[in-house]
Amino acid sequence: LVVLAFLTFFMLLEGPEWTERLLSLLPERLRPRYQRIGEGISRTVGGFVTGNLVASLLGGAVTSGVLFAAGLPYPIPLGVLVAFLDLFPIFGAFIALAIVAAVAFAHGLVTGLVVTGVVFLYHQLEVYYLRPIIYGRMVQLSPLAVLVAAVIGTAIAGPLGAIASIPAGGAIQLIIAEVQDARTERR
Repeated sequence: LVVLAFLTFFMLLEGPEWTERLLSLLPERLRPRYQRIGEGISRTVGGFVTGNLVASLLGGAVTSGVLFAAGLPYPIPLGVLVAFLDLFPIFGAFIALAIVAAVAFAHGLVTGLVVTGVVFLYHQLEVYYLRPIIYGRMVQLSPLAVLVAAVIGTAIAGPLGAIASIPAGGAIQLIIAEVQDARTERR
Protein backbone atom coordinates (compact mmCIF):
# COMPACT_ATOMS: atom_id res chain seq x y z
CA LEU A 1 0.00 0.00 0.00
CA VAL A 2 2.86 2.37 0.78
CA VAL A 3 4.49 1.68 -2.60
CA LEU A 4 1.16 2.22 -4.37
CA ALA A 5 0.65 5.49 -2.53
CA PHE A 6 4.08 6.75 -3.59
CA LEU A 7 3.61 5.52 -7.17
CA THR A 8 0.28 7.34 -7.35
CA PHE A 9 1.81 10.52 -5.95
CA PHE A 10 4.72 10.52 -8.40
CA MET A 11 2.50 9.59 -11.35
CA LEU A 12 0.26 12.55 -10.56
CA LEU A 13 3.32 14.75 -10.18
CA GLU A 14 5.27 13.60 -13.23
CA GLY A 15 2.58 12.01 -15.41
CA PRO A 16 1.99 14.98 -17.75
CA GLU A 17 5.72 15.35 -18.38
CA TRP A 18 6.08 11.64 -19.23
CA THR A 19 3.06 11.87 -21.51
CA GLU A 20 4.63 14.76 -23.42
CA ARG A 21 7.91 12.86 -23.74
CA LEU A 22 6.15 9.80 -25.14
CA LEU A 23 4.06 11.85 -27.55
CA SER A 24 7.17 13.64 -28.79
CA LEU A 25 8.49 10.27 -29.99
CA LEU A 26 5.58 9.94 -32.43
CA PRO A 27 5.42 11.52 -35.88
CA GLU A 28 3.69 14.93 -35.80
CA ARG A 29 0.67 13.74 -37.82
CA LEU A 30 -0.09 10.91 -35.32
CA ARG A 31 0.24 12.92 -32.09
CA PRO A 32 -3.31 14.35 -31.95
CA ARG A 33 -4.85 10.89 -32.39
CA TYR A 34 -2.74 9.28 -29.68
CA GLN A 35 -3.24 12.26 -27.39
CA ARG A 36 -7.04 11.86 -27.77
CA ILE A 37 -6.74 8.14 -26.98
CA GLY A 38 -4.56 8.83 -23.93
CA GLU A 39 -6.91 11.50 -22.61
CA GLY A 40 -9.90 9.22 -23.18
CA ILE A 41 -8.25 6.35 -21.33
CA SER A 42 -7.37 8.72 -18.50
CA ARG A 43 -11.03 9.81 -18.29
CA THR A 44 -12.12 6.15 -18.37
CA VAL A 45 -9.83 5.12 -15.52
CA GLY A 46 -10.78 8.23 -13.53
CA GLY A 47 -14.46 7.50 -14.08
CA PHE A 48 -13.99 3.91 -12.97
CA VAL A 49 -12.21 4.96 -9.77
CA THR A 50 -14.87 7.58 -9.04
CA GLY A 51 -17.66 5.10 -9.74
CA ASN A 52 -16.04 2.51 -7.50
CA LEU A 53 -15.76 5.05 -4.68
CA VAL A 54 -19.39 6.14 -5.10
CA ALA A 55 -20.67 2.54 -5.08
CA SER A 56 -18.52 1.63 -2.08
CA LEU A 57 -19.62 4.67 -0.08
CA LEU A 58 -23.23 3.88 -0.91
CA GLY A 59 -22.76 0.29 0.28
CA GLY A 60 -21.18 1.51 3.52
CA ALA A 61 -24.01 4.01 4.07
CA VAL A 62 -26.69 1.37 3.49
CA THR A 63 -24.94 -1.04 5.85
CA SER A 64 -24.65 1.66 8.52
CA GLY A 65 -28.35 2.42 8.11
CA VAL A 66 -29.33 -1.25 8.43
CA LEU A 67 -27.14 -1.72 11.50
CA PHE A 68 -28.48 1.47 13.08
CA ALA A 69 -32.09 0.46 12.36
CA ALA A 70 -31.45 -2.95 13.94
CA GLY A 71 -30.00 -1.28 17.03
CA LEU A 72 -26.61 -2.92 16.66
CA PRO A 73 -23.43 -1.36 18.05
CA TYR A 74 -20.86 0.52 15.97
CA PRO A 75 -22.95 1.14 12.85
CA ILE A 76 -20.72 3.94 11.55
CA PRO A 77 -17.34 2.18 11.98
CA LEU A 78 -18.76 -1.01 10.50
CA GLY A 79 -20.23 0.97 7.58
CA VAL A 80 -16.82 2.55 6.95
CA LEU A 81 -15.23 -0.91 7.05
CA VAL A 82 -17.81 -2.24 4.60
CA ALA A 83 -17.20 0.73 2.29
CA PHE A 84 -13.45 0.06 2.38
CA LEU A 85 -13.83 -3.67 1.78
CA ASP A 86 -16.35 -3.01 -0.99
CA LEU A 87 -13.54 -1.40 -2.99
CA PHE A 88 -12.13 -4.89 -3.54
CA PRO A 89 -14.30 -6.91 -5.92
CA ILE A 90 -15.57 -10.37 -5.07
CA PHE A 91 -13.72 -11.22 -1.84
CA GLY A 92 -14.16 -7.78 -0.20
CA ALA A 93 -17.93 -8.12 -0.15
CA PHE A 94 -17.74 -11.62 1.33
CA ILE A 95 -15.41 -10.50 4.11
CA ALA A 96 -17.63 -7.49 4.82
CA LEU A 97 -20.75 -9.66 4.90
CA ALA A 98 -19.05 -12.14 7.26
CA ILE A 99 -18.09 -9.35 9.67
CA VAL A 100 -21.57 -7.79 9.59
CA ALA A 101 -23.14 -11.25 10.05
CA ALA A 102 -20.89 -12.01 13.03
CA VAL A 103 -21.89 -8.76 14.75
CA ALA A 104 -25.58 -9.28 13.95
CA PHE A 105 -25.70 -12.93 15.04
CA ALA A 106 -23.94 -12.00 18.28
CA HIS A 107 -27.11 -10.08 19.16
CA GLY A 108 -29.59 -12.78 18.31
CA LEU A 109 -30.65 -15.27 15.69
CA VAL A 110 -33.51 -13.21 14.26
CA THR A 111 -31.39 -10.04 14.20
CA GLY A 112 -28.60 -11.95 12.50
CA LEU A 113 -30.87 -13.43 9.86
CA VAL A 114 -32.61 -10.13 9.08
CA VAL A 115 -29.47 -7.96 8.99
CA THR A 116 -27.42 -10.50 7.04
CA GLY A 117 -30.29 -11.04 4.60
CA VAL A 118 -30.82 -7.33 4.00
CA VAL A 119 -27.10 -6.62 3.56
CA PHE A 120 -26.74 -9.63 1.26
CA LEU A 121 -29.73 -8.57 -0.86
CA TYR A 122 -28.41 -5.02 -1.08
CA HIS A 123 -25.02 -6.35 -2.18
CA GLN A 124 -26.67 -8.39 -4.94
CA LEU A 125 -28.61 -5.30 -6.07
CA GLU A 126 -25.40 -3.27 -6.00
CA VAL A 127 -23.30 -5.77 -7.96
CA TYR A 128 -25.83 -6.64 -10.65
CA TYR A 129 -27.74 -3.38 -11.00
CA LEU A 130 -26.21 -0.30 -9.35
CA ARG A 131 -22.53 -0.81 -10.22
CA PRO A 132 -23.18 -1.49 -13.93
CA ILE A 133 -25.28 1.68 -14.10
CA ILE A 134 -22.74 3.77 -12.15
CA TYR A 135 -19.78 2.43 -14.12
CA GLY A 136 -21.71 2.75 -17.36
CA ARG A 137 -22.24 6.45 -16.75
CA MET A 138 -18.78 7.14 -15.38
CA VAL A 139 -16.85 5.05 -17.95
CA GLN A 140 -19.39 5.60 -20.76
CA LEU A 141 -20.04 1.90 -21.35
CA SER A 142 -23.45 0.29 -21.46
CA PRO A 143 -24.42 -1.66 -18.31
CA LEU A 144 -24.37 -4.85 -20.42
CA ALA A 145 -20.81 -4.11 -21.56
CA VAL A 146 -19.81 -3.49 -17.94
CA LEU A 147 -21.22 -6.85 -16.83
CA VAL A 148 -19.66 -8.70 -19.78
CA ALA A 149 -16.27 -7.05 -19.17
CA ALA A 150 -16.42 -7.90 -15.46
CA VAL A 151 -17.33 -11.53 -16.11
CA ILE A 152 -14.59 -11.96 -18.72
CA GLY A 153 -12.00 -10.16 -16.58
CA THR A 154 -12.87 -12.25 -13.51
CA ALA A 155 -12.76 -15.49 -15.51
CA ILE A 156 -9.35 -14.63 -16.98
CA ALA A 157 -7.55 -13.11 -13.98
CA GLY A 158 -9.75 -13.43 -10.88
CA PRO A 159 -10.11 -10.38 -8.61
CA LEU A 160 -7.38 -8.42 -10.42
CA GLY A 161 -9.13 -9.08 -13.70
CA ALA A 162 -12.38 -7.85 -12.20
CA ILE A 163 -10.69 -4.60 -11.18
CA ALA A 164 -8.98 -4.04 -14.54
CA SER A 165 -11.75 -5.26 -16.84
CA ILE A 166 -14.00 -2.21 -16.82
CA PRO A 167 -11.29 0.39 -17.52
CA ALA A 168 -9.86 -1.99 -20.13
CA GLY A 169 -13.28 -2.30 -21.76
CA GLY A 170 -13.59 1.48 -21.84
CA ALA A 171 -10.11 1.80 -23.35
CA ILE A 172 -10.92 -0.80 -26.01
CA GLN A 173 -14.10 1.09 -26.87
CA LEU A 174 -12.09 4.33 -27.26
CA ILE A 175 -9.49 2.69 -29.48
CA ILE A 176 -12.16 1.11 -31.69
CA ALA A 177 -13.90 4.49 -32.05
CA GLU A 178 -10.58 6.15 -32.97
CA VAL A 179 -9.83 3.47 -35.59
CA GLN A 180 -13.31 3.94 -37.07
CA ASP A 181 -12.79 7.72 -37.18
CA ALA A 182 -9.44 7.22 -38.93
CA ARG A 183 -11.06 4.98 -41.55
CA THR A 184 -13.82 7.53 -42.12
CA GLU A 185 -11.23 10.29 -42.57
CA ARG A 186 -9.34 8.24 -45.17
CA ARG A 187 -12.47 7.67 -47.22
